[in-house]
Amino acid sequence: MDVTPAMVTQETVAAEVRAWLGRRNRSGRSIARELGWTEPYLSRRLTGTVPFDVADLVAIADLLDVSVTAFFDSRMSVYVHSVPSNLTTNLTPDLGLAA
Repeated sequence: MDVTPAMVTQETVAAEVRAWLGRRNRSGRSIARELGWTEPYLSRRLTGTVPFDVADLVAIADLLDVSVTAFFDSRMSVYVHSVPSNLTTNLTPDLGLAA
């Protein structure tokens, strides 16, 4: 089965974020409080009603001590990791993720 960008939906990313919250035994309420977000702001993203933006995912990943790519299930990771290296090299400084 080929993995395409269309398979990366806000609902699947939200489900992975929720799964990581559970793995780390953290609540949405505690994460929202630590990040200075309102509970409704995070709740709308955790339910998939509103998509996470990159800054949201980076902030949550930092709190949970995981890579942002952890929020993409294994099928999506195949697509994420198939991006040409010259593209990711050009993007990482903008995202603040440079090695």
